[in-house]
Amino acid sequence: MQIVEPNLRFNGSLRNLNNVEYIIIHHTAHPSWGLMDTHMYHRDDLGWAGIGYNYFIHRQAIIYKGRGKKQGAHAGGSYNNRSIGVCVAGNFDSQTPSEEQIEACIWLVRKLKKDYPNAEIIGHNGVSNTACPGRNFPLSRVIEEANKTESKPEPSVTYNGEEIPAFIEDGRSFAQMRTLADLVGASVDWDQDKHVAKLNGNEVDGTIVEGRTFLPVRELGEKLDLNVDWNQEKRQAVLSK
Repeated sequence: MQIVEPNLRFNGSLRNLNNVEYIIIHHTAHPSWGLMDTHMYHRDDLGWAGIGYNYFIHRQAIIYKGRGKKQGAHAGGSYNNRSIGVCVAGNFDSQTPSEEQIEACIWLVRKLKKDYPNAEIIGHNGVSNTACPGRNFPLSRVIEEANKTESKPEPSVTYNGEEIPAFIEDGRSFAQMRTLADLVGASVDWDQDKHVAKLNGNEVDGTIVEGRTFLPVRELGEKLDLNVDWNQEKRQAVLSK
């Protein structure tokens, strides 16, 4: 897994975050909003600088940087300047997070704990009068697993040592098409009339996540004439010429 840095435009500058005492878990409380929906709502409707969360986990379990290690706007009161806010997409009062989202949240919080070992992991409901992150979110599991020493690496996708943005769904690895195409010198186009992506001139039926096309790794390998191997020790799909 990796943290993807999207091209988010914030209004004004963000303050530095110096003292992290808490890692606070949230949900969007919306059944379908993604990163950009949340960013635009916080920025354009609420009048904030932009997305209030430091990190955002998409429904496809892709981890995005929001404010990163700058001061967030997610917990109110005196908590924003001493906490990291992690938001998982979904309304977990009525929905249930996918296993992939839960694993991504554990991976991210565990990574943050390495930077802030004394930070306490809590839900938004631990500092505010709210149900967030929702009654169906397994907060106790995330806290328990994130506080453990990592025993095995998370699945990932690489090409010549470069990690490709990817996610796992139903046991299959999906990789971001354009990133890999750029690395191997393939062309990627978008047919505006058909609303379909093209790889080397051929239409592909991919999964669109935040405006990016993802394809199953083995399908990408076939279309780009790449070898696809699985490194069990590293739990890594390895693409190569």
